[in-house]
Amino acid sequence: MDGDLFTNPTDTEARKTLHEKLTWLMLFRVIVAAILLITGLITQVRGEDGTFLNRFTTAFYILAGLVFFLSLIYIPLVKYSKRLVQVAASQLFVDSLIITFVVYISGGASSPLSFLYILTIISASIVAYQRGGFLAASLGSFLYGVLAVLEYHKVIPTMAEVVTGIAPQLQVNILYNTTSNIVAFYLVAFLSGYLATQARLAQEQLWEQQIDYRALEALNNDIVRSISSGLMTINNKMQITSFNSAAELIAGRRLEQVYGQSVYNIFPFLKSNSMGSRMEAWFAREDGERYFLGFSISPLRGARGEKQGDIIIFQDLTQLKEMERELKTADRLAAVGKFAAGIAHEVRNPLASISGSVEILKGKLKAPETEENQRLMDIVIREVDWLDSLIAQFLDYAKPSVSDKKTFEAKTLIDEIVESFRNAADNLEKGISISCSFAGDSSVVADRNQIKQVLWNLIKNAVDACGKNGTIDINTQKDRADKNIVISVSDSGMGIPDSIKDDIFSPFITSKNKGSGLGLPIAHKIIESHQGQLTFRSIPGETTFTITLPLG
Repeated sequence: MDGDLFTNPTDTEARKTLHEKLTWLMLFRVIVAAILLITGLITQVRGEDGTFLNRFTTAFYILAGLVFFLSLIYIPLVKYSKRLVQVAASQLFVDSLIITFVVYISGGASSPLSFLYILTIISASIVAYQRGGFLAASLGSFLYGVLAVLEYHKVIPTMAEVVTGIAPQLQVNILYNTTSNIVAFYLVAFLSGYLATQARLAQEQLWEQQIDYRALEALNNDIVRSISSGLMTINNKMQITSFNSAAELIAGRRLEQVYGQSVYNIFPFLKSNSMGSRMEAWFAREDGERYFLGFSISPLRGARGEKQGDIIIFQDLTQLKEMERELKTADRLAAVGKFAAGIAHEVRNPLASISGSVEILKGKLKAPETEENQRLMDIVIREVDWLDSLIAQFLDYAKPSVSDKKTFEAKTLIDEIVESFRNAADNLEKGISISCSFAGDSSVVADRNQIKQVLWNLIKNAVDACGKNGTIDINTQKDRADKNIVISVSDSGMGIPDSIKDDIFSPFITSKNKGSGLGLPIAHKIIESHQGQLTFRSIPGETTFTITLPLG
């Protein structure tokens, strides 16, 4: 891998870093060559024979030409090659060979251009740190040393001697120059490698900090996304800037829909709160669902403490609100029930006396003189019976419910009740359609007679609510946890008036002209006695009552 010689956090980052270094190295090489070329041209134009620069103009041209030519080769290699380490090593090796050639033609061991080796060593340290610097120093020392040895033993003449006819310097000077240059090479390798390594360590620390920040940001996003409460932030202009998953679920809108909008467009009641710390309010979603929400509002401050907006956390308190309402209703009804039950018993006794007395009088009257009186007595008896039935229902509601629980099939019970309603003359005349859907096993442990009373009441209410050609849908299924059976009765009627929705399960609350207002309260109490729930949802054109009963 390219990252084996370069200690970076990942191979991708190592390749990117190495690619950048090689690109800068090529640019630096071209700049140096261009400077030497321009220097040679200036020297040649001025014609200063005998000067130092004029003697080595040829070397400048050769160096510049080689560098420009090799750069054309290096560019596609660096850009497309997958072996950047090998490309880097080959560049540094070729650079050392070129410099050795330039040093040879510019004076050999005594050439003033031997400093070019130092540039290669520094470049190697930048690319491959201290290891690369020492390798480049060793390669430069070897090539420079070979050149000096060959010159020392007069195996090769120096190019300066060939071109200018100047006698070579003393062998002692050659040895001194070679030794001092090689020592300088390694000193530069050590210093440049040390500095490059320190720079690398600083870069790695920066990378680690950046990685920590990215991990921290990812963790923060996970926490915000996992919070079960709705969380949103707004800026000082009251515009929404974030909206977590729970907020989307509660509000029924996605972040893309609310981002940048005024918070008052989504939750208009917040305007009346003047962004206080806490509040509760009913919220209506676009789909018609209503939720009771609790809000907690805190200022959002920047690193310097300046206020950048607000953090708003909100929760769905609908179930808690419903439980609170039911507890209050239960407490109120418990007191009323005890009082009313006593009165009902007291009223029932004289009703029985009245009914019995009227029956006796009716038997003593003779027709036809008393025909009108008998009709009136029939009315009295009928009304007394109705009052007695009403009192009996109320006593059923007021007294504790005793259940005879057994296992039975809800499907069978529903089929029996539905069959009775389908064959009723009034329903046939109105053209009411009743459909049933049963998903899976519908067995339940409950008091069959009481559940029958509940279902009969719900279906009867649905039939009464439906107009001509109305539809009623009855469904049974198990909940997601597979612990409860859910029975729903839906109708296509006008819906329950908003004025009585909150008290629909209270006694004597009804929208019917002749209703007693005890059917739903009794049904609600029966289901509660089975540790179940009876809930409803009503909008114009559709009302659904849902029974949830434990399976065991």
